[in-house]
Amino acid sequence: MTMMTEESIRLQLVGMDESRASSTSATSDADAGGPWRWPFGGNSNNKTDLAKRETRAVLNLRAVVLLVLLLVAIGVTMLMWFTTSQAEQEDFETNFVGAASKLILAFDDIVEQKLNAIAGFGVSLTSYARDNNNDNNNETTWPFVTMNDFQQRADSCRALSDALFLNVVPKVAPDQLDQWQDYAFAHKGWVQQGQDYQRQIGWEHITKLPQQQHQELLQQTTQQQQRQQGPNNGTEVKFIGGVADKVWFYNETWDPAPDPMVTDSLYPLWQSSPLIVVPEMTVNFNIAHYPPYAPYIRQAMETGQITFGGILMAPPGNVSYPHLTTSFNAFILSYAAGKLVDYQGDPFSSVFVPVFDGYEHGRKQQKVVGAVFGVIQWAAYFDNVLPTNSPPVTVVLENSCEGPFTYQVSPSAVHFVGPGDSHDVRYNRLAQTASFRDLIHDDDKQRNSTTTTRINMPSLNEDLCSYSMTVYATQAFEDEYTSTLPIIITISVGAAFLFAVLLFLLYDRLVEQRQTLVMDTAEHTTAIVSSLFPAQIKDRLLEESRTSMLRSSSKTLSTSTITAGGGGGLIRVEKPLADLFLETTVMFADVSGFTSWSSVREPSQIFMLLEACYQEFDKIAMRRRIFKVETVGDCYVAAAGLPEPRHDHAVVMAKYSDNIIAKMGTLTKELEVLLGPDTAELGLRVGINSGPVTGGILRGERARFQLFGTTVNTASRIETSGLPGRIHCSARTAELLMQAGKGSWLQKRQEPINAKGLGCIETFWVQVQSSGSQSQALSICTSNSSASEDVVVPGFSDRIGRLIKWNTEILTSLLRAIVAQRVELEEAPGTTSWETTFSGIPLGEVREIVSLPDFDAEMASNFKNPDEVIIPQDVVAEIEHLVATIASMYRHNNPFHNFEHASHVLMSVNKTLARIIAPSAATSNDLMQDDSKVAEFLHDHTYGIAGDPLTRFACAFSALCHDVDHTGVSNAQLVIEGAPIADRYDCRSVAEQHSLVLSWAVLMRPDYASLRSLLFSTADDFHRFRQLVVNSVMATDIADAELKALRNDRWDRAFTSEVANSLKESPRDSTNRKATIVIEHIIQASDISHTMQHWHVYRKWNTKLFEELYVAYLNGRMEKDPAEFWFKGEIGFFDFYIIPLTKKLKDCGVFGVSSGEFLNYAGSNRAEWIEKGEACTAELVQLVREKYGEKKTNVTESLETATLEQASSHHDPADALESAWSDEQEDADDENLE
Repeated sequence: MTMMTEESIRLQLVGMDESRASSTSATSDADAGGPWRWPFGGNSNNKTDLAKRETRAVLNLRAVVLLVLLLVAIGVTMLMWFTTSQAEQEDFETNFVGAASKLILAFDDIVEQKLNAIAGFGVSLTSYARDNNNDNNNETTWPFVTMNDFQQRADSCRALSDALFLNVVPKVAPDQLDQWQDYAFAHKGWVQQGQDYQRQIGWEHITKLPQQQHQELLQQTTQQQQRQQGPNNGTEVKFIGGVADKVWFYNETWDPAPDPMVTDSLYPLWQSSPLIVVPEMTVNFNIAHYPPYAPYIRQAMETGQITFGGILMAPPGNVSYPHLTTSFNAFILSYAAGKLVDYQGDPFSSVFVPVFDGYEHGRKQQKVVGAVFGVIQWAAYFDNVLPTNSPPVTVVLENSCEGPFTYQVSPSAVHFVGPGDSHDVRYNRLAQTASFRDLIHDDDKQRNSTTTTRINMPSLNEDLCSYSMTVYATQAFEDEYTSTLPIIITISVGAAFLFAVLLFLLYDRLVEQRQTLVMDTAEHTTAIVSSLFPAQIKDRLLEESRTSMLRSSSKTLSTSTITAGGGGGLIRVEKPLADLFLETTVMFADVSGFTSWSSVREPSQIFMLLEACYQEFDKIAMRRRIFKVETVGDCYVAAAGLPEPRHDHAVVMAKYSDNIIAKMGTLTKELEVLLGPDTAELGLRVGINSGPVTGGILRGERARFQLFGTTVNTASRIETSGLPGRIHCSARTAELLMQAGKGSWLQKRQEPINAKGLGCIETFWVQVQSSGSQSQALSICTSNSSASEDVVVPGFSDRIGRLIKWNTEILTSLLRAIVAQRVELEEAPGTTSWETTFSGIPLGEVREIVSLPDFDAEMASNFKNPDEVIIPQDVVAEIEHLVATIASMYRHNNPFHNFEHASHVLMSVNKTLARIIAPSAATSNDLMQDDSKVAEFLHDHTYGIAGDPLTRFACAFSALCHDVDHTGVSNAQLVIEGAPIADRYDCRSVAEQHSLVLSWAVLMRPDYASLRSLLFSTADDFHRFRQLVVNSVMATDIADAELKALRNDRWDRAFTSEVANSLKESPRDSTNRKATIVIEHIIQASDISHTMQHWHVYRKWNTKLFEELYVAYLNGRMEKDPAEFWFKGEIGFFDFYIIPLTKKLKDCGVFGVSSGEFLNYAGSNRAEWIEKGEACTAELVQLVREKYGEKKTNVTESLETATLEQASSHHDPADALESAWSDEQEDADDENLE
């Protein structure tokens, strides 16, 4: 129970005293649970009213101050935010307008420079034509002009103008067509010169094309040659040396055909840079017949002005893409880049700059004789137009023909966003727009311009398509000039005001908290003290603490508390806090069988039982107004008649005792499903006595209320001499019950009891006769528990039904671990396709080494908590049905080899496997820093047993089924009797093999297919499980001398260093060898675990085994009366089997600090058996003879001794007990003796 020190009580009372002196506010009635009552006098109502008035005034002033502070804070912060954010916004707008203006001016200069470069190239053509004219009139002979070194000159122009393609387009009159075609064919040498030039500068990309593209081009070339070699009837175009023999165009099937335009001027492509080799050479292609170019070339020729064509876009692709514009754009881009590149689908435009026949008298007086046709990529014209430190902007290029196109322009790159206007509409008000007409000056402005670069450039004509561009800001641009500074400043100012407000609130809160704290502390102190101590003791304790504080503050000491010490000093003696309670009844309740029960349980199970019981006892005590004194271990102490006197203390204590006994019986039955076998056998032994007691507080550390006196001691002695499930009372209590008219409840005990320190006393049994137990039903809700409310399994007794439920819960929890591991390994549930029927006998399947899974670090580091796994209800139902089926196969008339024994073995296996750890090493600093290292260390240290949940399930299943259909006699007797199963299994380990075969057949039934699918995900899992079960069940035959020798040899191979080193096997095989033999020894130890548990557990199962052997003896199925060898046989069994086995379990090193528990219990039981064994044997003999009688005849006396010796293989402890005594007499040099 919770304890409180004297010092802590005093500290709390100091707060309560200060509260009285200085508090200006009080806790409301609702908070305090009712009007506060001052513990030391005074008018609490007047003080509460005064505190309320003062509190109201303080609250009003507090609200006004807070409102003013908040209004000022909001106003100042909003002003700071508006001012700073507005300044940043203005800075952003100013910088954008400046950047946009610079962009437009830069674009103006760039466009004029680039167009001027093309116009200058046109002037050079005019000059070249005049210089090469043989006519003395200095007139050109257009269109018959071919410029030498055209590629070199055109490359220079393209570099200056960023034009991707340049072509001279002469104007050919209809009457000049034949003459032009002859001229073009005669002067085709420029094509070869251009190809040589391109080859010289490294333009050999055709040879570097991928194989597929190269084959396509070869096919196209072949088709051209075929066309060229055919007859020319005037309807076909021949390409010779890259030049068409006619002016041509693409017909409806996109094949070259002679141009039919004979009444209008033709504009054939002539010299071009670069030379186009795919899909055909473009020489003599009449662009006046090509819709994307036709209107613009005519406009340029007719007006003598620069004319921009429309926006040309095509699907993205490379030079071999099956689209004319795509392949053309990809080719000219590749030539400009110096490597093969793809066309990305961005806008291109054509530009037509007129060429005149002269330049002396102004362009308006000159004749337009041709044009320089160029193809430009708009992205190149936006490149490097922004200052290097400028953020990106959005540029919308728009013409009146195709609409807008959006670019994002930054100093280092130009990104085409897509067709349409995609700018951020938030920045519409900042847009900066300029038209090309404004950017490119007309002729009059050029003549007045001081810039010499504009003199040769014609004016711009936008009658067909007018161009403009608009510059918009972007979010990135705004982010460059806006920051979090306004927010920081605003937050800083707001934080300053908030800090002031918080500081004010904190101060106010501390004052209020101090006042509230002292009041609450007083209340809480009173509540805690009330729960720990009776009311009278509580009041005196509080009063003493107050007096002590007042005395300390005045620095005076009462002489009544001072005594002289032996050393001349003073010893302060406090007045005791104790009372004499004259009329009380004290009860001691102890859990009968708890010590032996707890010896085979885990600590968590022990506390689960005690907490469940004590909580219910407390509830009943509160209802009965019984004072709970304390609990000491499994002993519950309570009293009636204190601290509040009551005349019916004996009656109410008797009723209370009856209630908790009934509740104990209900709880243990329900908890047996969770806590395992024998839980329902626990009972409550109650002793009560009435009389005066002294109760008080023993000061010091962890002070508590205690009872003293003869009444208490007598109640304790009466309890220890009582019986489970019964109320044992003293004569004084019985007298009080009779005075209360409850004499019918009493039954005098026949013999008096001898109580230590009291002598012989008379006692009574109390049987409360009322309307029934008033205990309340226990409701235990445990997560992931498969236990249902109805623990009874149809067809079985309540006890067996509870054991079935418990076994089901154990197997289900082990299955959760298997599924959890499978989830981490990402393994799907298995199938049953690889399940096989095993031939031969199980004994022949025993293997020295069973391979367990290797350690998986990833799985260990991410291991899923098994408690979080939910097993489907149909699988849980299959497990319960499987357990019930196995239970039905046990012969329940066997006192020892029955389902209860199997459950006890399973409980021992589960507990033993749970203790396979290495705590001393696993808690080292190096390992604790890495969970995966801890897991790996434990895996290696425990030989992989702890890390494989399937192994644990196999061990549990083996424990559950290892004695199925056991006949109650030894293997040797079955051989002697010639039982059919003895012949079936070659007279070796008959019962064990029989149990295994039956149980395995049950597990393989179709009824349990869902269970097996969760158990086995692979064939390896299935066969490993089978092997583990075979080895485990066969290991329970501990009497077969040959198997025993083989098992000892296998142990030496695994754990004796000299033998193990000589095997020279791999570390993995060595580990698996150790794991296999350890598992077998765990099963063996669990099968006889009662010999290594508490003395009472040992005696219980020892009695059952003796009874079973005696029944076999009476039935003529055992040669000797077990009474003849039982005492010495047990000693031999301990010396030659149990203790050596426990030493092996300790030496294998996998059980950590628990490794010595088996050996300690075995040694303790052996010592106690030596002391009490003969008396115990006599009691056993008397017990079984009273129950079964004595044997009249021995039907096996005629059997020869040789036959007995030949069939001397034994089964389980029954065989070993009988053979151990014979071995001791016949072979004193047995190897186990050492």
